[in-house]
Amino acid sequence: MKRIRAKTKSKPKKAKAKKAFIAKRKREKRQGVRGLLGKYKHLDLMKGLVDARKEERKSERIRSKPKKTKSRANGRRVVKEEAPVYRVLHQHDLFESEKSNSQRLGYSPAYGKPAFTAFRSVTPETNLSSLNLNWREVDLPEKQRTKHVHRLHPYLGKFIPQLVEIFLRKFRPEVVYDPFAGSGTTLVEARALGIDSIGCDVSAFNCLLMKVKTDAYDLRKLEGEIRDILERLNKSLTSSLFGVKALSIETESDYLKRWFHPNALAELLLFRELLQEYAYCDVLKVILSRSARSARLTTHFDLDFPKHPQTEPYYCYKHARTCEPTQDALQFLNRYALDTLNRIKEFSRVARPNKTLILHEDARFARLPKFDLAVTSPPYVGLIDYHEQHRYAYEWRQRDFC
Repeated sequence: MKRIRAKTKSKPKKAKAKKAFIAKRKREKRQGVRGLLGKYKHLDLMKGLVDARKEERKSERIRSKPKKTKSRANGRRVVKEEAPVYRVLHQHDLFESEKSNSQRLGYSPAYGKPAFTAFRSVTPETNLSSLNLNWREVDLPEKQRTKHVHRLHPYLGKFIPQLVEIFLRKFRPEVVYDPFAGSGTTLVEARALGIDSIGCDVSAFNCLLMKVKTDAYDLRKLEGEIRDILERLNKSLTSSLFGVKALSIETESDYLKRWFHPNALAELLLFRELLQEYAYCDVLKVILSRSARSARLTTHFDLDFPKHPQTEPYYCYKHARTCEPTQDALQFLNRYALDTLNRIKEFSRVARPNKTLILHEDARFARLPKFDLAVTSPPYVGLIDYHEQHRYAYEWRQRDFC
């Protein structure tokens, strides 16, 4: 009997301890998120949208409650309930209008129909005004928006490639021009449809991205070079010679020394040293830049515009746990190198032979050949600092290698 009582007493204690542990984790999570509010604009906006959505649901519940009406039957009062009237919402608008009646601004009734996703059906006779291009995540998932080389390297503020595809299928130009080409979305879609294209951008890094995305490759040779450099890199880092080799490679950039852990910095410097020996070094430069972006000393939820290096453990609201600053770049180099190879292979299956001209110039003064259609996404002046966004890439390109 004593043993049975001991067991029965331990169960409530374990359940109570588990409950207290869960409550503690929830409390830490709330405190962590509250501590971040006010520091990052996207978190404040997210909280505002969530609060507005809660208010809208609350008002919907109040409107949908059954109304009671009183009537008389055979001289007695009878209470009847009316069926609730439900309002179908295709889009939830969160912004109040300036009208005196305080009605919410809604989308056009045309957007109530299903979103248009049959992109290959677009012809010169298609009426664009009849298409519902108000895509949601369920209509056009991220995997489709970032197909093949469109996700070769992160780039903030680029527009949806399916929108470019619709315009190109509708107007069928001989040459399309993008004066603010950015990461090359217009040029990639033009090559997929066999249309000649011209891209102009003032950023050297953007021109490198465009070139790597639209070039034609000997896939067997490219795969051989990528696998060879990874084999040499991994072998060097796991051998006893790594200490001598890595320490002999130095950088004068204070930015790199400040934003990268010494271990990650040594791995990236070794990769940069090795890529000089390969013909497709431009592809390897993009792999280096993409890996450096993820290997920086910053939080997981603020990779675009980090304010200062993160050198201590921090609460990560993205993973809902305490995370450590990144100290290793080799994992990113291995992963992104193979991902880049697969994406280039995927795009090569749909790409057609055409001419692509990339101009590293200011669009205001560039001398252009003839074109018959311009498709572009203008830069977000005052909202996105494109140079600071890719600061890490410019620091790694200080030396003229390859």
